[in-house]
Amino acid sequence: MLGTELSKLCAEARNEILLVAPFIKAPVLERLLTEISLDVSLKCSVLPVGFPMK
Repeated sequence: MLGTELSKLCAEARNEILLVAPFIKAPVLERLLTEISLDVSLKCSVLPVGFPMK
């Protein structure tokens, strides 16, 4: 399952994570963030609420 694989990748990260998830739900993002070590740099790209989709 994709969610399981993504959680595993987050947990295994050692230096940096770039998470691009424009439609991620807040509880899913929270769960993924708990998987990431505090020593890992996180870059995250999500669309703000109300962002016009074309």
